[in-house]
Amino acid sequence: MDEARKAAVQRGLSFLYTNLSRDDYSPLLRLGGQCVSMFYDVFLSETDAALCEQAREWALALLTVLAKHWLMWPQPLSVTQLFEILGAVRYEPLGFDSAELLAHADEAIAHVDMVGLTMPGRFLADWRSGQLCTCDWYEVAYRVFIIEYCEVVHPGRLQPRPRVGMREVLASLRRHSLEPPCQVAADSDFGEGYYLATHLCYWLSAYSATLELRDAPWLVAYVRDTLAFWLAQAELRTQGIAGEATDGLVYVDLDGLAECVDVLRGLQHSRSASSTNKFGTTSDAQERQHAAFMQELPALLDRGTQWLLSQQTPNGSWAPSVHPKDPLKPKLRHVAAAESEDNDTYTDLYDALHPTWTCTMALCDRPPASKTSERQRPGLLYTERMRALMQETCFSAQTVPKKARKRLHQRSKR
Repeated sequence: MDEARKAAVQRGLSFLYTNLSRDDYSPLLRLGGQCVSMFYDVFLSETDAALCEQAREWALALLTVLAKHWLMWPQPLSVTQLFEILGAVRYEPLGFDSAELLAHADEAIAHVDMVGLTMPGRFLADWRSGQLCTCDWYEVAYRVFIIEYCEVVHPGRLQPRPRVGMREVLASLRRHSLEPPCQVAADSDFGEGYYLATHLCYWLSAYSATLELRDAPWLVAYVRDTLAFWLAQAELRTQGIAGEATDGLVYVDLDGLAECVDVLRGLQHSRSASSTNKFGTTSDAQERQHAAFMQELPALLDRGTQWLLSQQTPNGSWAPSVHPKDPLKPKLRHVAAAESEDNDTYTDLYDALHPTWTCTMALCDRPPASKTSERQRPGLLYTERMRALMQETCFSAQTVPKKARKRLHQRSKR
């Protein structure tokens, strides 16, 4: 990681920790377990020893506070609380002992519909008919990731298994249409589409953001096209072109642009005889396309990196432009917000910190995971399982039925 990016990440992490730990950790307790990821994912990257150690210390300090808070939740836990606790399993490489939290989760599971845990009844009919909309797929896939990861690192603990796991998600999403990049509009599915796409890349790689191109070329191409679109908007904004953002300039989704940079920075390309699926070995033509994709990528990432560096404020944060009519923004809230005592306060905190989180991660290198790394071993086991499921479900080949294109603008009624 070059010095400019390293310095920006250091300032960003300092800003995040200072704000999360103020007022007796009140912001942390409102935002929940996602705050640990702000530091843990830097630790996981292993790109700079001193930076990663500082990130580990801050992540562990925040997780310790949260764990004490979660253990005071009375039984039976809500589904949201259960997922908060189960999500902490991913942070065990910090040196965190999750045994007490898992025991708390075990007690709650007796009161939960495990079979429908990942696909709640309100989504079931839409899923079975192939009409589950993009924003609802996000909630389902997030839940599936948590359960699948727990199953890999603590096999057999969560019983019975939910009816929908990653196999079912991958088989369905390869047939789900994602709207191409377009201007923000009330009837557009694009915002929800790229938010799902970037997070699917995270969930398939245990947030290491080191997906292999051959596993999902169509998904990665969609993320690349999204980045190119937002960079084009950013260029117009830099030129002072008028637009619909609240400051009178062209709107750019900074969070979305940063997540695209993050995913693509960690993209891996490896030609291997074992690169097979049900359709057979990757063809030479496909390999040439992949090679061309990887060759063109550095220039795009450099543009994204330079723009993100130019947007950091003196206090280390990133402040995005705001679009008053963006239909996506009210939905980009972690599931914990549903049970927040003060949703307005939660939203203000999330909006203040999330851009800095995404930008710090986008500026970190994402080298290939190392099999000799203790911190990366659980994630490697998980990604090996995901790779097998991607091959089993032919996830590398997107097949969207023509009739599905008519469902682009179907909105959640929640």
